Amino acid sequence: MSISWSFYSRRRSISLDRFLSGVRTLDDALEKFETRGILPPDDLAQFFESKKPAQKARVRRSKQKEPAASERAKLKTEEKNENKEYFRKVIKKEKSKD
Repeated sequence: MSISWSFYSRRRSISLDRFLSGVRTLDDALEKFETRGILPPDDLAQFFESKKPAQKARVRRSKQKEPAASERAKLKTEEKNENKEYFRKVIKKEKSKD
């Protein structure tokens, strides 16, 4: 028993473009619909005609994760320490002349 594309897309919250990502031809798209038991939409041929052939896939770039709270505290402490000038007073014994 096949279900309609409109029911499947609403149920899964998926767009036609996302469902057919990686599919380049109309025949491959129809095969994908058939293997999943979904009736393709009526405008599937128009979808492939309107799609640009040299369209690049979008690449999601991961954001750099912020350091954890303990790491942030360490970084703040290091920054404070870098800004301060530390000195160490060395006490030397006086040599007695005998």
